[in-house]
Amino acid sequence: MKHVFITLLLIISLSWLQFSCKKEPIVREIHGDTIITGNTIPNYTGVPTLTITLYVNKLYIDLIGRQATQNELTNNVNQLIQANLSSAARSVLVENLFTDSLFYRRMFETTSDDFINGTGIAAIESQIDFFNYLAYFDSLNGNPLSSIYYDFENDKMYQLMSSAYDLQNGSIDINTFYFRFLNNYFYDQVNMGTENFVKGTFDDLFRRPPVTEELDAAIKMVDNVSTTLFLQSGSNKGDYMNIVTHTDAFYEGITRRYYQQFLLRQATSQEILTGISIIKPSGDYKALQKQLLISTEYAGF
Repeated sequence: MKHVFITLLLIISLSWLQFSCKKEPIVREIHGDTIITGNTIPNYTGVPTLTITLYVNKLYIDLIGRQATQNELTNNVNQLIQANLSSAARSVLVENLFTDSLFYRRMFETTSDDFINGTGIAAIESQIDFFNYLAYFDSLNGNPLSSIYYDFENDKMYQLMSSAYDLQNGSIDINTFYFRFLNNYFYDQVNMGTENFVKGTFDDLFRRPPVTEELDAAIKMVDNVSTTLFLQSGSNKGDYMNIVTHTDAFYEGITRRYYQQFLLRQATSQEILTGISIIKPSGDYKALQKQLLISTEYAGF
């Protein structure tokens, strides 16, 4: 009886193994390659829509200082997807934002934050009114010549106030834009005294302090002593400001500024050389901005 029971167990075990082995061809059949004729594979980047949406919104904030509306997000995201997120499609989006007047207002605001402690249009207008009042008050007290000084200061502030508009319509270049942020009452108040003024300009324009030789030459020039700085001669404050807004260090400073602003990191030596080569020949600062803004590093895809 015992032998019969063992024999039955063996028969059942063999039957189970045989049944189990029959599943293998079925598995191979299901997972084997199958070719379906007449099927077109859709273009798909694999980038989540949320990532593309964040990219569009980041562009709006960085370039014009506000979030995109829902319609703007929808339209721009769809256009990017339809173009397979190409660099050309990203360029179109960036260039469209460049044409917005808010782009230039944003430039004014970010530069004001760096140079004159965020002084806005309203504060500039108030200072102009105050200088006009002082000029009028002095004239009543028999000192009409003081109006020459106040008119001179107000003229520089009018130029500062219109710098974004003038840059937008092409009546000034990027060099003059930054020149105006140095050449005004507010910048003098932030950086009182010749040495502080020089150190301030190096920090704001070049993103570095002056070396000893540069500091000595710059101080002399601002104090009306004829000298040479960056291989250019000058003998007054106006000469100095013109030199520092046209030297290679100026274009290097812009490059550093954009890498910090958009990519949140320092530019490499090679990237600085590339930035100078892009901006210096024609003053096309937006070309460098666009290069960074359409990059994979900025977009995240």
